[in-house]
Amino acid sequence: MTIHQKTIEFSWTHPLDLKPIGELFAACFQAPFSDALWKWKYGKDPKCITAWTNGQAIGHYAGIPRTILLMSESISMVQITDVMVHPKERTAYGKKGIFFQMASRFLERYVGYDKEFLQAFGFPNERHTRLGILLGVYGRADKMWHVEWQPLAHAPFTFYKNKTILHSDATLTRIIPRLWQRMQGSLTHYLVPKRDTGYIIHRYFQHPEIQYQVHGVFHRILGHCKGVFVLRPHENSSFELMDLMADAQDMPMVLAFARYEVARQKGLSLFSWMSEPMANQLGKDAKLTDIQVTVPCITWTPCLTPEELQGRWWLMSGDTDWR
Repeated sequence: MTIHQKTIEFSWTHPLDLKPIGELFAACFQAPFSDALWKWKYGKDPKCITAWTNGQAIGHYAGIPRTILLMSESISMVQITDVMVHPKERTAYGKKGIFFQMASRFLERYVGYDKEFLQAFGFPNERHTRLGILLGVYGRADKMWHVEWQPLAHAPFTFYKNKTILHSDATLTRIIPRLWQRMQGSLTHYLVPKRDTGYIIHRYFQHPEIQYQVHGVFHRILGHCKGVFVLRPHENSSFELMDLMADAQDMPMVLAFARYEVARQKGLSLFSWMSEPMANQLGKDAKLTDIQVTVPCITWTPCLTPEELQGRWWLMSGDTDWR
């Protein structure tokens, strides 16, 4: 096909040399590109489509496979990530534009009742979501909120304590499966991304650039674990709550220990990104701010409708691919 008198070609894999993707990334986001982060995120079997002209990458649309739990049933979905169109190629709008050409091809190949993934979701800003809706590609399923708590100066529960968990800690492989089983069993009404041991290790212990803190909340005498929370320190003395694993009824307690840990480290605040159902449950004594980030689903191919998924997402900061 031709756009602006240029021949546009599409490929379905990342090139072995990531330089063209890095150049496109820098042009779109005005930020440096990391080969290590890219390889950590997509692995050896990337789900992506790239638009090219004269050997230059001018567009990119990719996704990460995610297993989502609903009513104790595993659903295979793909999380849309790194959607890019070179600034010089954004003059063509609508179904002639690079975005639509990539998105429609990607979704027709990967997403639908008879495809590899039953649905797709992501975390675009409001402007990109509106564009997707206008093109008939996306539908709204939820939105994300910035949820902020004040630190707690004193330990919230006498008979419990929190302690750091390291990758080498043998308790990691023992407690994560149990917590994940309790968590999914208590949130059957919600769409909850899978959090097994492999995911936790890959997401928080093997990230090539960010050092996360993984903490467990344990009974002082019996030693059993009530929950796990993951923190990311920021330079402004705030801490981000990336993840929280526990039975739903224990989550306020585990959250309280996260706030206490922030105080212990002399942090000024604790915040997280949370989908609306999660923010409603855990943000009752927090400040909620609309950050104009949505959670769309796909309408382009036959699949679960956004209406079937609305108000059911259980998502937070760690579910994004870049925080």
